[in-house]
Amino acid sequence: MLLLDTNMLSALMQPVLPVEVLRLREIFARERVVTGAVCEAEVLAGIAAMPEGRRRQALERDARLLFERRLAGDVLPFDRAAAAEYAVLFGQCRRAGTPIEAPDMMIAAIARVHGATVVTRNARHFEPCGVDILDPWEGQG
Repeated sequence: MLLLDTNMLSALMQPVLPVEVLRLREIFARERVVTGAVCEAEVLAGIAAMPEGRRRQALERDARLLFERRLAGDVLPFDRAAAAEYAVLFGQCRRAGTPIEAPDMMIAAIARVHGATVVTRNARHFEPCGVDILDPWEGQG
């Protein structure tokens, strides 16, 4: 199972898909592709913070299509199991002196609960969390 991080969702909403994302089509065809409710919230919040206008309207439409059609039923919740996993991660990172932003730690907790690989451009945000990571941009300079 592949859990798309917020930056991957943003890439999927581009008018022209980045070549790094296009390279993943074969993997996407073989694996279940999901995201987390936290990622959906980050995308929607980013759009909501934009000024009114055509660009914002287009992104609202694209986000609706992404979450309601392309990922229909495949947005994993931050539930009680994820909350418990978050607490474990928080304690580990705090003791190790490794600061991680709360949304990234929540995404990692969801991935750990479901045994998912996090697909992200920001691998370093997730490395301390003990999740499998797939970075399509890795080695692209």
